[in-house]
Amino acid sequence: MKLRKIVALVMALMLAAMTACMPAMAASDMKVKTTDSVHLRKGPGLDYAAITSVDGGNSYTYQGVSRYDGRGVVWHKISYKKSSAWVSSKYAKVTVGGTSLDNSTYVKTTASVNLRKGAGTGYGKISTASKGTKLFYLGSSAKDSSGNTWYRVSCSKGVAWVCGRYAKLSTAKDTDSPKDGNTVVTTASVNMRKGPGLDYGKVTSFSKGKKLTYLGESKKDARGVTWYKCSSGKNTGWVSARYSKLSTEKDSGSSSGSSSGSTSGSTVVTTASVNMRKGPGLDYDQVTSFSKGKSLTYLGESQKDARGVTWYKCSSGKNTGWVSSRYSKLK
Repeated sequence: MKLRKIVALVMALMLAAMTACMPAMAASDMKVKTTDSVHLRKGPGLDYAAITSVDGGNSYTYQGVSRYDGRGVVWHKISYKKSSAWVSSKYAKVTVGGTSLDNSTYVKTTASVNLRKGAGTGYGKISTASKGTKLFYLGSSAKDSSGNTWYRVSCSKGVAWVCGRYAKLSTAKDTDSPKDGNTVVTTASVNMRKGPGLDYGKVTSFSKGKKLTYLGESKKDARGVTWYKCSSGKNTGWVSARYSKLSTEKDSGSSSGSSSGSTSGSTVVTTASVNMRKGPGLDYDQVTSFSKGKSLTYLGESQKDARGVTWYKCSSGKNTGWVSSRYSKLK
């Protein structure tokens, strides 16, 4: 019996040592590598401003934070120059020790659960995730002394561990995989080109009114004209915004669609005192605050945070930002 206790203690100490080292890996051994040309953005979504464009094959330090946008696409936070930036998983992968992680694998909580610093309840709490929260899976699992499986995941505060008793490891099926869901409609006859500019070769041409599938990426050419990356049948290429229009779906779960069919110019009325923030979540900085009953101009965009709470993009005077639907109502 005494020998069993000694063995159990040694195993527990070994597990503690291993898991204590793993969070440090986020800074030293975890990278994000771009797989294609892509914009680095100020936030986790297409509606955030582009900081710059980078080519495929670039490697950046992963900050241990990944978030899903309203379309279900995961974005990874990276170190960029002396600050940070976000990159879409459609054009980048997280690597651990040189091995790429699967962007389609995630952990979904089945109940409200604490996220901890290590694989066990004896480790300090980092954050809390509500039921139904999707957390990006960082490719590692461990068992605690009771035999419970813990998964290493990304949360808003970095690398964390979640107990498998309150979470499920899943991989998105092809039918459930995120889709951009938006359409580019040509407003005149237009050429599709191999790249975002007039100096790229022609792929094919379309007449006015043709609907193309938007692939979630846009770039500006040297003249400042925006080009959309699209597909139609077997053809994939870029079309100019001068001869086409990006049409977003009106869906409350989409990152750029409006809630309940409402459009830009509708009103958001605060139902309690609330902070306006720079992005759709509690981890974004405060812009200003409003008292109950304040009417704000809705800018036609809504997005869910990691908890599943909807945020509305609004303006009031010189201020523009996001307010939580828990303390406001779209009219």
